[in-house]
Amino acid sequence: MIEIDGLRLSESYAKIYTEQQDRLQERFSLFCDEKALFETADEYGLFGKYREEILMAVKDLPNRKDLATLAAICDIALDDKATCRSGDTVFPIGRDPAHRYYTLLPVLHHMKNVAKMLQKRGLPEKIIRDTLYEYEISLEIFRLHNGQPGFNKRFLEWTMLICEDSLLKIGRFNFQPRAFKEPFCALANEAGEVVLLADGVDVHTSGMVLGSAGCTDRKGAFRAEVQEDEAGIWGFAVGKNQRIETNASYFRKSEWQISLRKGDPVLAVHIPRVSSLPLTEEVCEQSYAQAKEIFAQHYPEFDPKAFSCESWMMNRELTSILGENSNISRFQRAFVPFPVESAANAIFSFIFQFPDGADMNAIDYSALSEDTTLRRKVKEILLSGGYIHEAGGIMLI
Repeated sequence: MIEIDGLRLSESYAKIYTEQQDRLQERFSLFCDEKALFETADEYGLFGKYREEILMAVKDLPNRKDLATLAAICDIALDDKATCRSGDTVFPIGRDPAHRYYTLLPVLHHMKNVAKMLQKRGLPEKIIRDTLYEYEISLEIFRLHNGQPGFNKRFLEWTMLICEDSLLKIGRFNFQPRAFKEPFCALANEAGEVVLLADGVDVHTSGMVLGSAGCTDRKGAFRAEVQEDEAGIWGFAVGKNQRIETNASYFRKSEWQISLRKGDPVLAVHIPRVSSLPLTEEVCEQSYAQAKEIFAQHYPEFDPKAFSCESWMMNRELTSILGENSNISRFQRAFVPFPVESAANAIFSFIFQFPDGADMNAIDYSALSEDTTLRRKVKEILLSGGYIHEAGGIMLI
């Protein structure tokens, strides 16, 4: 981080600030042109109910040089995918409109370029509209956590995936084309069975990934890696309980083949918190089928080997809370599970809706809300010393 004129900027953002001063004022003036700022948003029917507050933020920004400068830097950074990430830049926060919307302004300005990029792919208009709507959904999620609508660094980083042509909203889910990042290897046989082997990961005696919440004791831990020879493959498999087994298993190459490794292309599945569609099996299956079709037709350079998902919703312990027939349990069963290194903090944001920046280490579990069955059951687990870890799963294509 580099401190300049009261701003705390990442190296790439500091370079923009020091080398492109003449462009900063030019970019800020673009935010003051209401028609141009909302051109694409109006075309797709976005931000209507937030427009007045956003314009209040624009009107107030000339009095907030720090916010105006950061908004202009972000706008310039969005011109180049290589520099658009904000890194360790510090973004001031506050409850007034200027603080809640200044990071949204560069996104609004660049929506026209994003729409053109997606149109150039030949994507259906509904996919483009639904994907751009993710910007507006971010304001609503911010409201759920903070009591007022807004946009901040977290949502700026998230929606930059759209600017980078790396996120599409298709049906119930957001799909992100990327490399498989987790240290697991998938084996498959002709019967359709799939087994995941831990490959290059330290394993706690519990079968969880070493370093996860409650799993930091190294005594008895071991390194799990896949080994193979001409006849077979052996390694430590992930059980149905989402834990890595402590005894190695052997798989003959005449019966099993490697179908997915770390680094292979996958479609990451992200589950929007705000959606008009239910998480039913039928809706999920339709979304997967449509995603395969859309990416095959409009992203021919990307050939995914699997869907992957990492979320608190992938934790198999939720089945004991919600039951086998719940939508979350059915959603999980479509994937072959695996553990991830997890701080077990996601539930506080997604289930209990703690505000951004909350100190997770200072949470009083006894004061957590019990107004739903899920919250009550999760609270019981936490009070008993347990955890709800984030977890993962893959579904071969």
